[in-house]
Amino acid sequence: MSALPLYGRDADLEAVVAAVEGFTLVVGDSGIGKSSFLSSLTSWPGDPLLSSPIVLKSLEGSLQTALADAIGDCMSQYLNDAPDAHSAWAVVKSIGARAKSITGREIGQAVLSRALTFAESKLGKDVIDIGKKVLGDVAKGGMLGFDDQLATIRVPDRAQELCGIAAEFSQAVGRPIVLRFDNAERLVPSDHGLLAELVDAVVGEVRIVACVTPHHSSGDQIIRTVSMRGSKPHELLPLARPAIQTWLVSERVPQPWWDTIIRLSSGYPFFIADAVRLSGVNASLDEIAAPNGFEALMRASWTSIPEGIRATAARLAPFADPPSDEFLLQYLGFDVLQWGILTDTLLEAGLFVRRSDHTVWFHDRRRAFIWERVLNPKSRGHVAQAAFAAVASWVDGLSSFEVWVPSATAILARVTEPTSSESSIGDLLTLSEGAIALLWGLIEVIEPDSIRAPYAEIGEVLRHAEARSGLVLNGLATMTELEAKNLIETREADDVRLVRSKVRDNTEYAALLGEIQLRFHVIPRPRLASTAFDTFVRPVMGAFDAAVIALGRSSLVDHNDQAKLLRDPNHIGSADKPLALGVTLTIDEQQVSFTAKFATREARDNAERAVLGITGLTSRVEVDRVVRLPQPRLRHARYRLAAETLELELAKTEAPQPEEIVAFLDLRARYAEALGTVSTGQEREVLDLGLRRYLVDMKRMPDSWTYFEVRTRDVRPTQDVTELALDLRDPLLELKLRAEGFLTGGERIVKTTTRFGAKQSIPHPLAAVLDDIDQAGKKYNAGLRSVLFAPDLEVLEREIYRERERLREAISALESVGVEEKKPHHRSLLVGFWEDADPWRAGDFGSWGTCVLEPDDDAGAVVVRRLSRSPLDVSTWPEMNVPEVFADYAGLEVVQWQDGDASYVIAPLLGYSDNDARMMDLDTPLGQMIRNTYDVVGESAELA
Repeated sequence: MSALPLYGRDADLEAVVAAVEGFTLVVGDSGIGKSSFLSSLTSWPGDPLLSSPIVLKSLEGSLQTALADAIGDCMSQYLNDAPDAHSAWAVVKSIGARAKSITGREIGQAVLSRALTFAESKLGKDVIDIGKKVLGDVAKGGMLGFDDQLATIRVPDRAQELCGIAAEFSQAVGRPIVLRFDNAERLVPSDHGLLAELVDAVVGEVRIVACVTPHHSSGDQIIRTVSMRGSKPHELLPLARPAIQTWLVSERVPQPWWDTIIRLSSGYPFFIADAVRLSGVNASLDEIAAPNGFEALMRASWTSIPEGIRATAARLAPFADPPSDEFLLQYLGFDVLQWGILTDTLLEAGLFVRRSDHTVWFHDRRRAFIWERVLNPKSRGHVAQAAFAAVASWVDGLSSFEVWVPSATAILARVTEPTSSESSIGDLLTLSEGAIALLWGLIEVIEPDSIRAPYAEIGEVLRHAEARSGLVLNGLATMTELEAKNLIETREADDVRLVRSKVRDNTEYAALLGEIQLRFHVIPRPRLASTAFDTFVRPVMGAFDAAVIALGRSSLVDHNDQAKLLRDPNHIGSADKPLALGVTLTIDEQQVSFTAKFATREARDNAERAVLGITGLTSRVEVDRVVRLPQPRLRHARYRLAAETLELELAKTEAPQPEEIVAFLDLRARYAEALGTVSTGQEREVLDLGLRRYLVDMKRMPDSWTYFEVRTRDVRPTQDVTELALDLRDPLLELKLRAEGFLTGGERIVKTTTRFGAKQSIPHPLAAVLDDIDQAGKKYNAGLRSVLFAPDLEVLEREIYRERERLREAISALESVGVEEKKPHHRSLLVGFWEDADPWRAGDFGSWGTCVLEPDDDAGAVVVRRLSRSPLDVSTWPEMNVPEVFADYAGLEVVQWQDGDASYVIAPLLGYSDNDARMMDLDTPLGQMIRNTYDVVGESAELA
């Protein structure tokens, strides 16, 4: 495997570079990333000459040869870097001239020969021939000859000679020298002494770094020998979780895999890198490879411990995660002292490691090696039977599981294969991946405090299961498989199709969680939404009274309905909704929504700031939407006003034929889509103006017929599903439609409507859409405080004009789908209002009269005037002209007019329906008092 990315090693790099000693032995387990760490040691003070990392060999004289190679490599770098190659070669050559001692001459010649080939390429053969006289006969053997001859050199103080040459060279060129060596455990015993001598032999500005693997007879001997010389080895430990997460984020590894990768790798970079590779090709993490020599190292570690300890280690091998001390002491029959001795022994032997979470336990690949490769099937079965019984007894009666329980239960169940008629574990083990994925989706979607608990909506479970598992499920076949094994129960209630799990026994439930973990390499999160909320939101949000939490993105309607649920049941007689926040977050690539209630505005505002600031605390959370609740009443009057402006005849169709029903549904979808294109996101969400299509079942005509409204991204003609002979009470109805190809992708049924009666009729499709809009708008606005608008001429003119523009957009949208205009719709709008002096007519908001005139022009202007009284003379009707108070329009014929209470007449001009908006003088003492508690047209940001 190529060099690994380096994460979480900054402290190690700093420690090695800053070490006082000239020789540093870096110790690290197989797969810990020693080679990558060695390659990354490039940032040293003093612009050093840095040798390439050299892999040591199990050959006589390998270390001596490697030292000469490394020094020669540094000399070649110096020649390459030097601006004057001739002067640089003179310096290199002088090092050999100084190495005249009897012991140093041969070694010096060998070291210098490393620079010959490079120097020839730089300076030419003639110049180098002069230098060869310094090297003597050693230079005649060629590059391979140097290796062979250097390996046979046996002079006293080899370490001092080599280090002395390096120091001489460093001093001559004025730059430090760093020599790097890997795999010291491969050295033959005769080279161990030379390596140890380097501890004392390194002088001057020379640094030597060598890496060695422990838990290996040669490696352990080297560590002991070097330590006895007074050099403290630097140990590389597994990467901490934050460093691993940074690595996985940079490689775009799906977050659901993180926990499993961290567990399987135990923080070892070699295994993390291979897991990253596998995730990039969507391969199973079961295929994570082991480093070269891993099996030999493991078998050596295994045989190095006594048989009794091996037997105990085998009993621990089924547990991928370390069980609690209480369980282990009970399971093994140990006391604390015995457990401590066993832990130290297995750690010393290399079977246990210090993992990234600071626990001492198996590296998972070593545990799997013992369980799957060392133990034969008979021994494995014997261990599994006893361990499974111990785990089943341990979890009995627990309300929650420790993290080690699920994987251990599943691993043991796979070996023991329980067949008791009272247990469903055997059935769980034989389920298809799709069935396991669906159960996974079910346990994560269900929230105990949900109004549907212990059930969840089937479509939601299926969509979540597919998102989490990455599978495309055959929902009908999967649900049928699970029902046949009595692992789920389905039902239908109020056109909602529901499912719940029948896996209730603790051991069965633990085995299911573990099976999900083993098959998909993801740790399942029961009650995923509330778990995510408790982990990321609750700690930062501050005080709140209560919250409703759900998976997915909640709509404004959902937040509105949830806020109703949070009202204090002891607070009787108030229509006010509680102060709340509606929030949608993406946590670890999964959307989670909640509606939280607060006692005060200050608490809500503090919580809003905290939620918006979560992204600054963790990269695992993204804020999708934060909505203050209650929201103002929604404007929805313009849609019906558009139809009225066009003077449409929205006639019913009596005794419709099948083709008329299909046409009705097609047009209904087209009209809703058209109006949605000129609506705000909030309006589309609340008024249900998103893309839709319909399925229709007419098998019971003429007595009744049923249509299904489908939320879609691809509007298509209505499809007739009569031939399927659907049972509307069937919980699997939607899955059957999907199986037959009538529903695709993310499509889902959002509403089921059945029309009854021998003399049926259907409304005009636009009338049906407008009725839906009015019903949705009134439902959403119910209980919300009325919006206020002040008797302010400038504000009213501006806001009415804006709403008239939006009205024209709605009219144009209808025209774009074939609705024909009968009358011009750009007439001016003349509005006059006055304060009613009659005290008996005054309400909480005051008493204001108004008149609205539409003259026979096509100017599209909006004029608002404050008057002292009504200017109308209705006695002339049906003929009426614009009165003098509207000077620029006086005398024009009035085509349409209206008068009455300003709150009812002006509100629709602002887009509001019925009692949704009220006129009030906000400059009075009462108005000033309530100004900050109501939404005001032209002032409140929410109404912009």
